[in-house]
Amino acid sequence: MTPEQIRDRIFHTYFLVRRGLLWLAVALPLLLLAVGWRHQIQLGGSMSEYYFAFNPHDSPLRVFPARAVFVGILFVLGICLILYRGFSNTEDRVLDLAGAMAVIAALWPMQAPDYCKNCGSTTFSYVHEGAGIILFLCMAFVAFACVDETLVQLPDRERRWFRTGYFVLATLLLVAPFAVGILAYKLGRYDSRLFYAEWAAIWIFAAYWGLKTYELSQSNLEVLAMRGEMPIRQLPASPSLRQRASRLLD
Repeated sequence: MTPEQIRDRIFHTYFLVRRGLLWLAVALPLLLLAVGWRHQIQLGGSMSEYYFAFNPHDSPLRVFPARAVFVGILFVLGICLILYRGFSNTEDRVLDLAGAMAVIAALWPMQAPDYCKNCGSTTFSYVHEGAGIILFLCMAFVAFACVDETLVQLPDRERRWFRTGYFVLATLLLVAPFAVGILAYKLGRYDSRLFYAEWAAIWIFAAYWGLKTYELSQSNLEVLAMRGEMPIRQLPASPSLRQRASRLLD
């Protein structure tokens, strides 16, 4: 195999991992619905409720067919975010925290629904909600602040377009967990409409990851980096709040 073929395989592996994260986030709510339909489980009040979902509710058996999907995908998303190297120390550490929160959310389930009070201890169920909020706040920070390290490779017009997209998605990522929390307070923790709100939130995360993947495919950043041709971004003499935030942990 030639050096060029090896390089191409490295690039393809990198983008396959990025696309894999994207499609896992897209697939999570769909797979939960599919498993629920397969086992005649009614629509849950949230994606997290599928951790406890079984049918019929008065069955002495405790078989949770969707639990493996919910926990498994959260683990894969979390571990991949931890292993993924950001384009700055700040981005890398924030992504590590986001990944850790995804794993914690998988390990500490939400409060068990009324029909499943004997399904295990839920003493620390608040950890699940807190981890989810921190996860989305971390991704909002990355989408807002950690973009210029790679956008520097693009022409001004495309750079403005991507930066606008990232700003919109960062705003939505920031609002999403609080919107879900308000809906849970207004509608009740087990209202099925919450499932669709969480569905929207996880697809906003997927939209950010997809936009970033598309940007990287347009800029050929990895090729330039391997050739040593990628310019180093220097902060201006009077950096903006976003620019200072992008180097907060560097």
